[in-house]
Parts: sequence; structure tokens; C-alpha cells
Amino acid sequence: MNKRHQATLLSLTRSPIFTTFTQIFARSVQVWAINYAYPETTSPSLAYKYMLLAWSFADAIRYSYFAVLSAGAPVPGLLRWLRYSLFLILYPIGIGSEWWLMFQALRVTNSIPVQALFVFFLFLYGPGSPMMYSYMVKQRGKTLAGGKERKEKK
Repeated sequence: MNKRHQATLLSLTRSPIFTTFTQIFARSVQVWAINYAYPETTSPSLAYKYMLLAWSFADAIRYSYFAVLSAGAPVPGLLRWLRYSLFLILYPIGIGSEWWLMFQALRVTNSIPVQALFVFFLFLYGPGSPMMYSYMVKQRGKTLAGGKERKEKK
């Protein structure tokens, strides 16, 4: 179980389990079924570097935010703003990079079942990406509305 899933189960974040599961599943597929399985296709790609940068910035901010919450300290305004604003840029970079890398892996695999699975996953990005993005935009609005501190469950 990774930290995002644990945080949801421990109520450090109000993200629904389905949303968290979707993010964890998509990242796991990207890491193991794409990047690990097809390093000759993914590693040299500029999309791979952009994806890693987007993931790294997002995770550093996310886990800093959770660390402050876990310590019972008030979340600094800048950290809250970063947590709920940088995704506006990082999410499209990450999701676009993930999609491109999966598409490239689809082109080089010879396995029909793997091709079918990749096509299915690529199709899911169509409805899934706007759904996840709009959820995050709503969370941003709730959290940053009026500059008031969001009351997190402890």
C-alpha cells in the first residue's frame, strides 16, 4: 500500500477511495507496464523526463503538505496554494507524457493481448483525465475559496 492510499485510509485527505485508486493504478501501470517493460522506448523520450519532473514536483509538494498535517501544525498558505494550484500545469504535463509513452510502447510491443490492454488504457485517458482534472479543480475551489484554511480531518 503506498503513501497516498494510506493517507486516504487514515483520513489525512478527503479524496474518495475511487479517485485515489485511479491515480495509484494509472501510475503503477505507467511505471511497471510501460517504463519498466519498454525502457528502450521510454527512457530516451523527452516525455519521460517531463513525466518524471511533473510527478516529482507534485509528490514533493503533496507529501510536504501531508507531513505538516500529520504533525498537527497549521499548513502554511504558500504550501496550501502550491498543493492546490500547481496541478493546473503539472497534471496536463504528466497525463500527456503518460499517454504519449503508453502510445509509444503500444507501437513496439508484439503481444496482441498487451496491445489490446494498452489501447483500452489509452481510451480510458479520454474520459478519465477530464474527470480527474475537474475533481481537482473543485477541490482547489473549496480549499482556496476566500483564503480560509481548510479544516482537515485529524
